Amino acid sequence: MTGLRGNKKIAMDIDKLVEEKTKYLTKNRILRFSDEELKNLRTDEAQHFIRTMERNILMRLPEDEIAFFEWLKENDPLIWDDIWDGEEDVYNVSLDLLSQFVGNKNGFPICDLIEQPNYWFVVEHIKPKGMEQVDAIFEKLEKGQALAGMELFLVEITQAPMDIWHFSYKYDFSIKAVKAMIEEMVYNGWITHLKSREDLVKYVDI
Repeated sequence: MTGLRGNKKIAMDIDKLVEEKTKYLTKNRILRFSDEELKNLRTDEAQHFIRTMERNILMRLPEDEIAFFEWLKENDPLIWDDIWDGEEDVYNVSLDLLSQFVGNKNGFPICDLIEQPNYWFVVEHIKPKGMEQVDAIFEKLEKGQALAGMELFLVEITQAPMDIWHFSYKYDFSIKAVKAMIEEMVYNGWITHLKSREDLVKYVDI
C-alpha cells in the first residue's frame, strides 16, 4: 500500500506541474523550467509530463546547458554551427528533450551532426575488451583509486549516453585531448566509434 500511496503523490505532483506549465503557456510561447524543478524531477516523471502536454511545444534549455553551449561556441565553433546555425530560436528545443536534463543524463544529445563527425557514445558501443576494462575500473573505484581519462569516459557511458564535448566541459579536458583519447580507445578495441548520424539514430532514446 505504501508504494501505491507514493505513486499517487507523484502523479498529483506531476498533475500540478502540468497545470502550472499549461497556464504559463497561455502567456508565454516557450516553456521554462527552474533548476529546482529539474532537480526534483525524475526521468519517468519527465516522460509522463511530456506525454501529458500538447505536441509541438518548445522549451528553453536549462541555464547550465546554455552555459555549456556558450563554451562550445568559443571552443569548437564548427560543432556549434552544425547544431544551431540557421535556427530561428537558438537554445529553444522540443519538449521531447526534457528527460535529457534530469536524473543522470548528460544534457542535449549531440548525436545528429551533419557537417562534422559525431562523437556520441552509448553503452552498446563498448566492445568486449572495453567491458573487461569496465570491470577493472569499478574495482578501482571501490578501492578509491583515481581514474585515467579513458577509464572515466568508459564509466560515463555505462551510466548514460555521452558526447566528447559535454565530457570535455564537465571534466575540463581539452577537446583535442579527448579526441586523441577516443582514437586510442578505438585502437585498443575498447569501443566502436560511429561518426554518421544515420548509424547513431537507432541508439537514440528520446
